[in-house]
Amino acid sequence: LNLNNRIKVTNEGILLAEKHQIDSLHLKGISNKAYHYLDVFPDSSNYYINELITTSKKKNDKKYLGYSYSLKGNSFYNNTQYDSAYYYFKNANVVYYDVNDSLSLAYNQLMMARIHYFYNDYNTSEELATQAIEYMQVKDTSYLIEAYNVLANAYLITGKYDEANHYYTKSLKLTEKSSIAELSLKNNI
Repeated sequence: LNLNNRIKVTNEGILLAEKHQIDSLHLKGISNKAYHYLDVFPDSSNYYINELITTSKKKNDKKYLGYSYSLKGNSFYNNTQYDSAYYYFKNANVVYYDVNDSLSLAYNQLMMARIHYFYNDYNTSEELATQAIEYMQVKDTSYLIEAYNVLANAYLITGKYDEANHYYTKSLKLTEKSSIAELSLKNNI
């Protein structure tokens, strides 16, 4: 579906949720609108993210509160406002820790690790990426690849070439063969 059709279907779902007073469906609709607009219309996305934060707090729904903080972090991250992004990723993790959502914790840890890397704080980047791997009880390959790459890049820049090679190789083993990602990793090794 194109963006207009996705928004139309989402709006229909929100109306249905309001009519039948289904809080979870209403929150899902708001989160979908925020997500759909994130890359194309960031101002609209921020409006719905803020609505999601407010509604999640009002309904005491921690799952969507954590998700709304993550979305807000992504919005700031996409606009290279890393301090604000970090603040929201950290707040999301407070919520995700409380509801024991390890995969979402891992995602936010990775985003914070990237931010530390951008600020040349490689030790903290390494620490956060390592924590992200520990949070991945259910192994999500895309997150593992990203965590291994963050670690490899941090080791590479600090001159720890054996460790960097180790994590690039681990990442390569999980990467789809004959892909741009595979070529990029092979170039790093």
